[in-house]
Amino acid sequence: PHLDVPFTTSIATLEAGISRADAIGGTAMRDAVDAAADYLTAHATKDRRALLVVTDGQDNASVTSLHRVRRKLERSGTVIFAIGLLTGESSAHAARARHELEECAEMTGGQAFFPERVEEIDATILDVAHQLRNQYTIAYAPQNQVLDGSYRKIQVSARNAERLLVRTRAGYLASRDPSDPAPHAPIRRR
Repeated sequence: PHLDVPFTTSIATLEAGISRADAIGGTAMRDAVDAAADYLTAHATKDRRALLVVTDGQDNASVTSLHRVRRKLERSGTVIFAIGLLTGESSAHAARARHELEECAEMTGGQAFFPERVEEIDATILDVAHQLRNQYTIAYAPQNQVLDGSYRKIQVSARNAERLLVRTRAGYLASRDPSDPAPHAPIRRR
């Protein structure tokens, strides 16, 4: 993976970076997610971190294992939204790619999308943007304050389920590392 454009508020800079992007060779999605999580940890200025992953199929070029990516996502607090364009993949490859994307998105409190056509991506990205703008973040102090490095599952429910959709990461690491995020759960209005 290569960083084309660092964080910027310049739409022109972003457009120029996107227009330079090329998709030649294999798919190294796990390597890209690993590098992006590191970049967000090092450079993000806000507590909320979201990563939009757009991929064309099964990861066939990464050196990073799925286990390492899962572990990094557990520590980083980054929410993954994934768009998988899997129509060109064999059914076995598409099923594996779908599983990896859904797992990464679900464990972080994000969501995976699988549009049938490239033309559907714009609507999907607008949906992701809408979700991000309509989330609330809830923080809490766990009763068990022991920082033993264990993984702690999170379960959040809403009483007024007609108007709220609860999506939260699966858990967090009870760690002494100050770069680990505090437990939180984004909640989105429907």
